[in-house]
Amino acid sequence: DGKPVATPARPFIDNLDTIPFPKRDYYPIRTYFDHHFFGMQLPYTTFTASRGCPHTCSFCNSPGFWGRKFRLRSPGNVLSEIDFLHEEYGIRYIGFKDDMFGAREEWLREFCHGLIERNYGIKWSCMLHPFSLRGKREELLQLMKKAGLDVIAAGLQSADARILRNIHRSPDEPAELAKTTAIAKRLDITMVIEFIVGLPGDDEQSMRTNLGYAFRTRPHFAAFYPLCVLDGSEIDTQFPDRKISAFSPVQVDEQVA
Repeated sequence: DGKPVATPARPFIDNLDTIPFPKRDYYPIRTYFDHHFFGMQLPYTTFTASRGCPHTCSFCNSPGFWGRKFRLRSPGNVLSEIDFLHEEYGIRYIGFKDDMFGAREEWLREFCHGLIERNYGIKWSCMLHPFSLRGKREELLQLMKKAGLDVIAAGLQSADARILRNIHRSPDEPAELAKTTAIAKRLDITMVIEFIVGLPGDDEQSMRTNLGYAFRTRPHFAAFYPLCVLDGSEIDTQFPDRKISAFSPVQVDEQVA
């Protein structure tokens, strides 16, 4: 009757393998690229092998969107889509955009072995949590490299223990990520460590801590991004006045610049 009706949220799809592959021919796939990656090969596409994240970072709206429910497509389903991309578009580079790629070791091994067997020559990048691959970094990174991995982006966000606690992260993360970075560099995998400027409690001291960490760890790239307050994130509701850190919005931009 001309009135909006709010329906309850639909339940999550537990079996992601039932979802059809994205219809990529709706856009000119061969004209898209991301030359932030020096090893970029065309044609290129982005890809997701999972949905959700088990963590509760205060700057992220994934917990509100996915309800902390982490779901994975099967390795076979992911590889089938890569088969399709190879045959249909001749894809040579894939950017995995999962919040936490390879969060389960058994899945990661099966995926990498399947890609190695195919021998398509596809290169790929992924995003890792600082705690990813703990205990088996050397072995798993070697396997991922053999399967075509050439870039890792790790969202550390801050190297300051105080700031990490403020955003529900562990103060142990910087030390763990330093170990991953050292091995990745030795294996000639490009390592990108990402920081967010303007997090709760950020000040001149935390910025010096971040810069000191970057210079000590020496990833190939240290990327500093201004905090973007996402709708539905904890920071969005916790700081309605947007007085989040010691920096004004202008000072945040200056720190990043």
